[in-house]
Amino acid sequence: MDQRSPARFWNLLRNAVTLLLLGLLGIEVTIVLDLYSLQVIVPGLPAWPLLLLGCLLVGVGVLLLVGGLQRREVRKWVVGLDDLMASGPFRYVRRPVYGGVLLVLVGTGLLLDLPGLLVTGVLWSGVAMVYSRIEDRGIKDRLGQGYKSYCRCTPLLLPHLGRMVVDLFRAQ
Repeated sequence: MDQRSPARFWNLLRNAVTLLLLGLLGIEVTIVLDLYSLQVIVPGLPAWPLLLLGCLLVGVGVLLLVGGLQRREVRKWVVGLDDLMASGPFRYVRRPVYGGVLLVLVGTGLLLDLPGLLVTGVLWSGVAMVYSRIEDRGIKDRLGQGYKSYCRCTPLLLPHLGRMVVDLFRAQ
């Protein structure tokens, strides 16, 4: 076990507890405001666009989440943690795991017509941005100018969809 493993464990635990507490807060907000359905918020809203958007967001979110977790492990085993990784899901977003969780929360909220998950997604995006900014400071100190230029051209949480579509249809 390397010396970064305990830090990764506590980071994972912190994120899980934060997400659980934000989920409880999101459910509580929707109960207090009596928002049990998206149809209450926007009357006459057709269901099929929400289902389509929800499926798209969940699909992209799962890809980012799984890809981010898998690439992080490969990176740890192959090249070490101090090298800049700008391929795979990291090509589209700097924090694929945080972004994946956000997209899955919002997409599932749209699919299941649960405003509590949408509120949780909004709360998670704020917390994930704070966590990411804190982590960015340390990474910028370690990796320097290369990481700064990577930050300028890669979004923090929400993926660069144009780049994803171009890569999807690019001939190999």
